[in-house]
Amino acid sequence: MATTNLTPIVRVPGLSQAANKRLISVSVDDAAGIKSDKTTIKLSDRDYSLEWPPKGQIIQVELGYKETFLMNMGTFEIDSVKCDDTNSGATISFTARALMTHNNEIKKPRTEFYDEPTLGGVIGQIAGRNGYSAEVDGDVAGIGYSHLDQTEESDINFVSRLAEQHDCYAKLQDKKILFKPREKTNGVVTVDRGQKMLQYGSYVATTLNGSDIDSRPKYKGVKTYWENRETIDGRVYETVGSEPFFEVKERQITKAHAKMKAANKLKQLGRGTGKCSLSIPGDPKVRAEMDLILVMFRPELCALSPWIITQATHTFDSSGYKTKISAEVNAG
Repeated sequence: MATTNLTPIVRVPGLSQAANKRLISVSVDDAAGIKSDKTTIKLSDRDYSLEWPPKGQIIQVELGYKETFLMNMGTFEIDSVKCDDTNSGATISFTARALMTHNNEIKKPRTEFYDEPTLGGVIGQIAGRNGYSAEVDGDVAGIGYSHLDQTEESDINFVSRLAEQHDCYAKLQDKKILFKPREKTNGVVTVDRGQKMLQYGSYVATTLNGSDIDSRPKYKGVKTYWENRETIDGRVYETVGSEPFFEVKERQITKAHAKMKAANKLKQLGRGTGKCSLSIPGDPKVRAEMDLILVMFRPELCALSPWIITQATHTFDSSGYKTKISAEVNAG
């Protein structure tokens, strides 16, 4: 089906019917990791008849096409509102952030000690005390520790640190803490320069920019250490890869954790040595942490596929519905 035969539509449950009829533009930013997803909405208030949406009001955003489907893009809480009154007309604009990230308790520093925990158990405990559920992938849920300390660190930062340590993806979404290895994709987006029609899962790009492309990583290996009191300085070093080494400063608990940290850090060092951005016809299914495959672009860019999407920005306005993708090299 051609893009010109599709009619993009947007709805904002939580706003009045009158406000929905006055939508000028809606954008939704879906970001990787624990970063806060947000939406920015602009309304026409030409006759000053709209009620001012209060801070703290809960809304949702639904995007899609009349001929196919609408998809819920998330639940958000309004945190800033402004108005403009010019010769071209009056407008009301507001920004709302993902509801999950407005939980202040998960952002407060705290100290916790976990005795012989599993990774899945820790994430579940953190989720439970903040009123969430946890969904931890089985491949990492059983990873064990002799002990694990959280010292004057917020739950949200602690989860992020554990995710980085194990090369995992962590996100607050739909009243859940999602936690899984980065190598397990959330789906695949294929962008084919030769594609002339919009078909879900394959798109023609309108623009593509590549930057910082470097196929020669600065480091080829990683060095870590763990504590062993039987050695002179109490340290045993472990390496993965070859010289030159990147050295991890933080002490690891055991030899197994040191090896795991080194292997995961080496993957992370390969990720991000190239970036790209492109625009495609709007598709609400495109989200952060999906794989991106490029076809019929510069060979150097296509050869780096699959990329990993770090942010998807969905924009609906008078020109239609577009999705902007930002991605980086995935060393996974």
